[in-house]
Amino acid sequence: MQRLRLLSLALLAILAVAAIASASAFALENPEILPNPTEAKPLNFTSKSGAGTLITIGGNAITCADDTNEGKFTSARLGPVTVTFLTCTSTGGVKCKTAGAEAGKIVLEAGIHLVDFKKGTTLTLGAVITLSKNIVITCGVLKDEVKGSVMGEVSGVTSGVETSTGTLTFTAKEKGVQLLSKCELDKTFCEGKTFKLEASFNGSTFESASEETTDEMKFAEKIRIDF
Repeated sequence: MQRLRLLSLALLAILAVAAIASASAFALENPEILPNPTEAKPLNFTSKSGAGTLITIGGNAITCADDTNEGKFTSARLGPVTVTFLTCTSTGGVKCKTAGAEAGKIVLEAGIHLVDFKKGTTLTLGAVITLSKNIVITCGVLKDEVKGSVMGEVSGVTSGVETSTGTLTFTAKEKGVQLLSKCELDKTFCEGKTFKLEASFNGSTFESASEETTDEMKFAEKIRIDF
């Protein structure tokens, strides 16, 4: 009987260790869109937001009435996106634009990458938008330049549950400083990196900048995201 008790305890210990290992492995899985999109069969999406503001630590700002995005995921968690900001003005109400766009319109090319970040002790779904190149914005006679990446939180999506919508929110914790700047997974993309925007107004030194906006995303088909 004693031997049976010892054997039972040993089996329980083995099962407990296996369960912990399994939970740890699950917790370390990268965020992933299923079924995986590909270059040949991408997952297209659009999004639209209300008003948004880009502001630096020094207080320089550009405000836009809304924006529209068109993009596609071409792998499990990344792809290209075109962002179009509308009715954009700088301080004093001067209209701003990028090259080739009409007054008040800012168009930029970027990449989107789904990530996991820690919210307390919980892994939470996020997304990093990285500019493909420095963006030059003309506001009247002034030329401003923006570079870098911005990280936001994805909400309205439950891991493993089918959806065709989601909300991507970018929040500043203070003027010119983004609330989210670091992620956990995927490790290759996130490890040792801080994601931030920087802006130079009319030739000034680049300084930290923050973006505040909320985008309502719509996917072209129902998918699920595991995170």
